[in-house]
Amino acid sequence: MNLKKIEKILSNLLFLGVILSSGLIIFASIFGNNKVEYSHIYRYNFNNMINGLLTLDTASYYMLGIFILILTPIVRVVSMLIQFVILKDKKYVVISFLVLLVLSISLIFGITH
Repeated sequence: MNLKKIEKILSNLLFLGVILSSGLIIFASIFGNNKVEYSHIYRYNFNNMINGLLTLDTASYYMLGIFILILTPIVRVVSMLIQFVILKDKKYVVISFLVLLVLSISLIFGITH
């Protein structure tokens, strides 16, 4: 598979991620009760989110939309890292890896706080 095809697939994937994220947040805004308790959200984890989606919990749809929105740039950085590895461009492999490392550390510390 050449890089142009990979770029096209990635572009479509990122576009789909933004559309899906926006759709979930709009869905929660329109059809939800909009009375989300912050103490309830503070204790959310991934399992609670999945269970909340099944019970049509508004906060779960907001959380999934935000989760997908956060994942889109991470997918982009990972794909760039893979492309630079294929191209054997060591300088940009290191830069992409460092960006991915910073994103990962930020997410890990963000989850624990």
